[in-house]
Amino acid sequence: MYHICLNANEGYIKFAAVLITSIITNTHKKEPTKPQKSRLGGGKYCFHILTDNISKPTKDKLQILQNELSLIFPCEIRIHYVDISIFDSEGMPQWARQGTNKLAYCRILLAQFLPQDLDICLYLDVDMLTLSDISELFEMDLGSTFAGVVLDPTIATEPFKAIRPHTKDFKYPNPYAYFNSGCMLINLKEWRKQNIQQQCMDFLNTYATRFRDQDILNAIIGDNTTKLEPKWNFIIYFMMIANHNARLKTPAQNICKFSIDTYQASLANIKIIHYCCCPKPWASAYSVLDFDFKPFVESYFREQWWKMADKTPAFAQELQELKSKIADTDFISYAKALSQSLQTLDDRITNIKSALFAPHKFIYQKIKNKFGFK
Repeated sequence: MYHICLNANEGYIKFAAVLITSIITNTHKKEPTKPQKSRLGGGKYCFHILTDNISKPTKDKLQILQNELSLIFPCEIRIHYVDISIFDSEGMPQWARQGTNKLAYCRILLAQFLPQDLDICLYLDVDMLTLSDISELFEMDLGSTFAGVVLDPTIATEPFKAIRPHTKDFKYPNPYAYFNSGCMLINLKEWRKQNIQQQCMDFLNTYATRFRDQDILNAIIGDNTTKLEPKWNFIIYFMMIANHNARLKTPAQNICKFSIDTYQASLANIKIIHYCCCPKPWASAYSVLDFDFKPFVESYFREQWWKMADKTPAFAQELQELKSKIADTDFISYAKALSQSLQTLDDRITNIKSALFAPHKFIYQKIKNKFGFK
């Protein structure tokens, strides 16, 4: 059995349903990857949804989803309720202390909700879509590493400030090894053995993080992971960088942290697309701008998501209604995104001016006073 964990609240269940549908419909029914030799048993998917609350109508829809998808490939959907108040901490980013943003931290707890004899599970963010059969990923040998992960575009150079007295600030030993926590093939045996859950909770209560659980997981397991090819977590932002380099005719040896050859090979064989650092398919395409202040959206992958949404049992109508509403907000979304981008640009110019004038502030002031200009 292939076990997959997702985080989703009431509002995000419909997006999780699209991801689940994409996984099932892309699975090879007749010949799943090595079912007779699989250390996982093969032959069935079990989806674990970690949530703080789901209404009965939504649970009923999930049951319909399970029943209809099982006609394509055997699957089961299990719901696990999490008390997210345990994440109330000074170390939590201010923007995440309100509401259900805390759900992102639930992946830290996933081991406690899974069968204790289970050795491997896959965690996926709900803003993803599978484009092919992913069962082969479960056959990867992780050795003694904690997880199989894909590197993130972020270079983590800034330290985390300690919130406990007599504790030094934390700095990543290798900023370039920072990974994206949206897709993790987790070695539960090692995870439990080293009590990663408790280590993560201790870190949350010791340091002020910026990117939620991703910072914490990188701090705790980052130096003991198996690096996967980007095709397993192909972040849309990779394409933004590649397109920007092409427009500037900039010769590049790498795209983010990957060689050109690795990037091109993964682009030609994407297994899981991650709608990260770009407009979510269920949001206006004009809500995120590229380096030229134009709407940044990869139309093909956006269309693929909506095609899958149309096929999603029990949730298709609700998703289509949402799609209609999105179109009505495009102009306002573009105006807001443009305003934010211009403000960011203005802030950068101000910072550059400060950096240039600061070392010569005294001389600059004397000249200013002498010639009487403002």
